[in-house]
Amino acid sequence: IDSTKKVKPGRVFNWFLLFFLLDPLLFGIMMTLMLGSEKFIEISKILVILAPPILTAIAVYLFMVSRKGETIVRSLSSADSIQKKNAELFFDSYPSKFAFLFFAGNSGGPVLVGVLGLSAGIISSWESAVYFALTGLFEAVIFSFLLYYIARIELFHLKEVIKFEPLSLFMKISVPIIALMMGLMLVLNVTIYKVMYSSLIKSSSNHMVQSLNNSVTESTRYFIETVNKLETAIVAGGYSSISPEMIETVLKRLRKSEGNNIEVFFGGDGSGNTVTDNGKLVNVSDREYFIKMKSDKKTSFSEIIESRATGVKVIVAAVPLINDGSITGFLGATITLDSANSFIKQISSEGSVEYILYTSDGKIIASTDTTLNEKSFKKDFTEDGIVNRNISSFVLQQEKISDVRINGVDYMTMSAPVPLLNGKLAMLVRQNVFFSDIDRMIFTLSIMLLTIFILIMALLFAVAYKIAAPIKEIILLLSNVASGDFSSTFERVIKDELSNLADALNGSIRNIRNMLSTIISATENLSSVIEEISSGNQNLAQRTAEQASTLEEIASSMEEATASINQNAENSEIARSMIESGAQKSEESNIISNDAVVSINEMSRSSKKISEITSLINEIAFQTNLLALNAAVEAARAGDQGRGFAVVASEVRNLAQRSGSAAKDIETLVRSAIEDVDSAAKLVEKTGVVLSEISLKSVETVKVIAEITSAGFEQKEGMNQINLAVSELDKMTQQNAAMVEEIASSSEEMNAQAAELKDLIGQFKI
Repeated sequence: IDSTKKVKPGRVFNWFLLFFLLDPLLFGIMMTLMLGSEKFIEISKILVILAPPILTAIAVYLFMVSRKGETIVRSLSSADSIQKKNAELFFDSYPSKFAFLFFAGNSGGPVLVGVLGLSAGIISSWESAVYFALTGLFEAVIFSFLLYYIARIELFHLKEVIKFEPLSLFMKISVPIIALMMGLMLVLNVTIYKVMYSSLIKSSSNHMVQSLNNSVTESTRYFIETVNKLETAIVAGGYSSISPEMIETVLKRLRKSEGNNIEVFFGGDGSGNTVTDNGKLVNVSDREYFIKMKSDKKTSFSEIIESRATGVKVIVAAVPLINDGSITGFLGATITLDSANSFIKQISSEGSVEYILYTSDGKIIASTDTTLNEKSFKKDFTEDGIVNRNISSFVLQQEKISDVRINGVDYMTMSAPVPLLNGKLAMLVRQNVFFSDIDRMIFTLSIMLLTIFILIMALLFAVAYKIAAPIKEIILLLSNVASGDFSSTFERVIKDELSNLADALNGSIRNIRNMLSTIISATENLSSVIEEISSGNQNLAQRTAEQASTLEEIASSMEEATASINQNAENSEIARSMIESGAQKSEESNIISNDAVVSINEMSRSSKKISEITSLINEIAFQTNLLALNAAVEAARAGDQGRGFAVVASEVRNLAQRSGSAAKDIETLVRSAIEDVDSAAKLVEKTGVVLSEISLKSVETVKVIAEITSAGFEQKEGMNQINLAVSELDKMTQQNAAMVEEIASSSEEMNAQAAELKDLIGQFKI
């Protein structure tokens, strides 16, 4: 099966898409649990605008990368070395590229949540923003590790066609455990955060409720005391109706007992006609507090109104005088706002806790920030989500903690009713103060999260290394063994089950090493023996070939010898007859030679006579020479007259000299001829003797040749049998030569295989 068919880079992209969707979903669930659905939805509105383009761009890019990977995989079966090198570079970065881009894409969400939440006031502090961002980053790291892990596994079969490093044993052990531990740590951390956050919120809420109730009690105490004074004045006087004299007396007594917080005391009849302690007459029949007092027949407080007596902003407390079920008069007091504001400031904490006293319809009576006094939450505050937020719910909420933004400042708030004023007292705690304990908790959790992560990573790496290192060494050792290196063994001391594997491996290596030593020694001996056999076979083949060739030559020579013997037998018969004829001729030659000897002797005698004649001629020439000399002397004496005679004498002398010289030459030749004749005579005599002997030998030769002829015929018969035997021997030799050649070829092949075996064995290191 083609290994490339098992590799599907597109699966990695499918896992990427799954994790790409799952990670934001899980992060959204965690943020919903920690922030609440409303706050997270508010942040998500911005995220929905920013995140999709970035995530889509990453997804499209990685989709193109995966398609390219699919194309490369399909072409690997027919790829050349350069294409495979490019494929190695591409797939080596493939898992890292997916993991990194996944982390880059999904880490942006948590960071944006922290930044946007902090800037929008949804997240109260930078500690919380960092914590939420870290939570999301940890989750992105988990999925990045898992994606890298899965990518390496999906591309595992690439190592069968190109150089590709599969997932290491260390990573195979550590990544799932790291992902699991980080996941559990995130769940535990979120749970701890949620529990501690709820606990702190509950504790803070209880504290706010208690503080708010105390503040409400304190805020109404002054009004109640004022009302009590008015009621006491009515009861103490036993009045059944209000008269001008009574009013004057009562007002003077009330004024003496009260400080500057009461602007004026006043009293009036049932129709609303009043007189103040400073003598002013005012009709209040149209005032809401008077109307309410008459209808309810009980004490009533006004909203913030402008005093008709002084023109100052005040709150009016009115106590009815009831007689027989009807109101016959009332006493009242105008309380300045300064007293309410001073009380609000007294119970407030600068820069941390503020109070606002407001009516049920949202009109502010008193506030720590006096610039808010007399303003209406419903009319004067525009809820734009930037400067002001949650104003409407703030006005309506009661005894429930919530968040609000007023003039750009974020608060956690809770309100409690103030029945005397028909309003509410709101306690506002700045969020940085309110969440200070939570921020410390978050900071502690963040440090704890990082510390635990570092410790777990260090511990896990140590454990994984302790497990993976020996296995890695064993794998390396096995790789060396697979490549033929048996020179080393596993030396690390292991105190677990792997020691059994190491011992077994070392034992196997030692056994194989011993076997290889034996095999190497045997191979060397075998190679030496085979070389000797091969050399011997080659020599034998050569000798056999030479022997076959020699036999062929012998057979050919034997055939020729047979033919020669046959011819010799025939020739010997002819020679016998010729020798017999030669013997007869020898007899005749002997007779002739005897005659030649006689003739030669005669020639010798004639030659001697010629020698005597030449001696005589020589003497004559000598005498003539002397005469010519004498004549020359005489001619000289005669002078000019004898000059002609001198010439003749000179010529005669020359002739005499020439004759003497010729005579000497003839004499020399004659003597030589005599010697030759003597020699010839001797030779002829010897020839006669030899011819006699030849004649005798010819007779004997005839007998021998007759015997040779008879033996030749016998030899002919023997040679025929030898020819048959040589022919059979030649056939057998040819067969032996063929067999020897085959054996020599086999020996050479065996020698080559032995050399190859030696080379193969030589690859092993022991």
